[in-house]
Amino acid sequence: MPPSLPTLEECTTTLTPIISNPDPGALTPWRQIVHQCLASACDETSGVSVDNAAQLLGDALKWYASNRSSCSAPANEDAVICTVVESVWLMDCLLDDANTLKLVELVKSLMRRAVKDDDEADNEADESNKSPTPLIPPSLLQTTLEFPLLKSINLLPPATPAIEKAAKAAASKTKSTPDAIIFGTKQKYMKVNANMYYRQHKFNLFVEESEGYAKLITYLVGSRGGNNNGSGSNQDVKSLIGAFDIDPNRALDVAIDALEWELKCLVDDINKEEVWKLSNVKAALRNETKTNSLLSIIRELDGHTPRAVAHLLGFKFRYYARGKEKSTSKSSNSQYPQSLLLATAYLAASNIVDIHNLLPHLLETNNHDLMTQYQKYCTDTAARLKKMGVISLNAKTTNDEETKKSDEVDSDPFTNDAVIGIFRYMLMVGEWDDAAGFLAHATVSEFKAVVSSGDCTKLEKIMSLAVLAACSLSDCVAVAISEWVSCVVDDVKKESTDGVLVHKNSALCDVSNVLLEPLLCLIGSGKIRLNEQLYKKLCSLYQTKLAVLKKNDSKEVDASNIDAETMALLSKFLVPSLSIFPSNPELSHELWSVLQLLPHPIRYKLYSSWRSPALEKGVLRNMLPKDIKVGVFPKPLNCIESEIKTSIQAKSIMKRISKENIEDKMIEDKQTRKMVREMGKGRELSESSHNNPLVVFGYILNQIESYDNMILLMVDAFQYVTPLGLDVIGYCLLLSLGGDDDSKRSRTKCE
Repeated sequence: MPPSLPTLEECTTTLTPIISNPDPGALTPWRQIVHQCLASACDETSGVSVDNAAQLLGDALKWYASNRSSCSAPANEDAVICTVVESVWLMDCLLDDANTLKLVELVKSLMRRAVKDDDEADNEADESNKSPTPLIPPSLLQTTLEFPLLKSINLLPPATPAIEKAAKAAASKTKSTPDAIIFGTKQKYMKVNANMYYRQHKFNLFVEESEGYAKLITYLVGSRGGNNNGSGSNQDVKSLIGAFDIDPNRALDVAIDALEWELKCLVDDINKEEVWKLSNVKAALRNETKTNSLLSIIRELDGHTPRAVAHLLGFKFRYYARGKEKSTSKSSNSQYPQSLLLATAYLAASNIVDIHNLLPHLLETNNHDLMTQYQKYCTDTAARLKKMGVISLNAKTTNDEETKKSDEVDSDPFTNDAVIGIFRYMLMVGEWDDAAGFLAHATVSEFKAVVSSGDCTKLEKIMSLAVLAACSLSDCVAVAISEWVSCVVDDVKKESTDGVLVHKNSALCDVSNVLLEPLLCLIGSGKIRLNEQLYKKLCSLYQTKLAVLKKNDSKEVDASNIDAETMALLSKFLVPSLSIFPSNPELSHELWSVLQLLPHPIRYKLYSSWRSPALEKGVLRNMLPKDIKVGVFPKPLNCIESEIKTSIQAKSIMKRISKENIEDKMIEDKQTRKMVREMGKGRELSESSHNNPLVVFGYILNQIESYDNMILLMVDAFQYVTPLGLDVIGYCLLLSLGGDDDSKRSRTKCE
């Protein structure tokens, strides 16, 4: 059955959803109607005239043009009109030469029709002296249809005498005679393509390209005020790239440099010192409006699957790594710029770059043997601690010579390391887990295998071990972690909850959960001794938080209110950290201000955890060499070293203590002839117990069991002991009387 024409109502019904939702799927019914109209007009058996088909398509397109939005795409890009032209091209390819004449008549009829009626078009043409707008733009037909059809509808330029002569010359070489008009159009088409794609362009690098990059840099730097919105900035940068033919990857590189410069300016406005502090960096980054436009531009230039930013940052680190290799001195020129490290961490925190994609660039230029050096450090330290207090007459070197050798060694070999630098600045702008995961991926060989297995517990251990190793070998890492913890403690005192991990109303368990892992790294490495103020700040924080948990009529906190996270932080950090600091009664009083709020069963549990698994060298004696090499100790090495030194000092004092020198005395200075106070051995013994009361009082009680005449001497000495020391004495007495489960003494033996 020959095809028939659809009605105008069917055409408008099909075009209505396209106006509201120009989706490619909505064009299918309209394409079918156009094919039906063209087939009906070109089929001789259908009985449909070309004028009727052209009239129907023209009326449908007029209705569509009058109802579509004024801000929609131009006519030569409109999907409905392009569908009509593509259907004409398809019909021309399918028809033979005899039926093509009807298609030519239909196209000519459509070309004669304007967007508006003839009367309206004539009136507007008289007013504006312009020809009416055709329904189908001739430029769209010229770029879509084949040359023979374009010649038939008079859309090809006429042939010049030179073209006719060239066509005859081509006919003499071939048996066929080409049409002069089509031949000339093809020649022009080939020439345009050659000029566009194959001819080498000549341009002045010092004019066109430099001008484009200069304008791009000026725009990126000039947007520092933050007045440009994201979409407007993106469009402006795209316009500059298109106008000056700028390489998008180089434009992305310039945008990263602009962000690096912007961050440097923000921090320098607050931080006046050479080394940036974490608190100043966080304060500078609060003004995010100045960097939002640059982040939007970088995200747009990098695309939806960000990969280029990681490689561009990697090339920057490679450049500075080559400078480090050429430089023989440790000058600032051989260091990675702080602005580059901050920009890298900031892009990672903004989810623009995956920081793990940088590792191939960083590990290729940095021979990262952090874990190897940490294992050597643990082995050497354990061997050194085992020798402490041992007198050997055959020793080749003295302790003073060993101390000098250790001082000559570079105490911080990772100051100029890129991985360590990025980790430090990730702490400034991101969270702890992100920074620790990056460091573990860069330094621990089995990181990928653990991630693939999905073992979260083992992954946490690997992350903690990597940070512990970096903190043990690098003071700058310890300072960064201390600043991070200090900022978290400061946030707890704030009322605001914006951009902080914990705030003033946070529960004690939440605060302990956030602080536990960083503090374990500080005590495990012993670097907490570098920051007494942080320890005092933590004691003050927990004193305040525990005081809130007290009942009105009680001086102590109920044991049921102490959660597991808080108990872990008290037993693994706050109490044992006292051993790492030099003997200081002030720190002992700070710790006692927290412990006095706890009931005595909780306090004695903390003392037991402080004492276990053993005191002094007992921990190292119970460990195998392979366990020591791994670097995971049941008690921090610095605590063991402090206990050994305290024990040596206490034993030395106990050997010289007597009834005559137990008290302070006033003696005459031979040079000044003035009376000065000479410290008694009782005060010296008490002062040695401020940081390790378990060691001192345990040794004293052992001596009293053997020499009961020392009881009165020790009673006189205990008057200088701090409240914490007195409480520990009670715990030690219980252990001495058989309260220690590990003790082998008989509980029924009469002393």
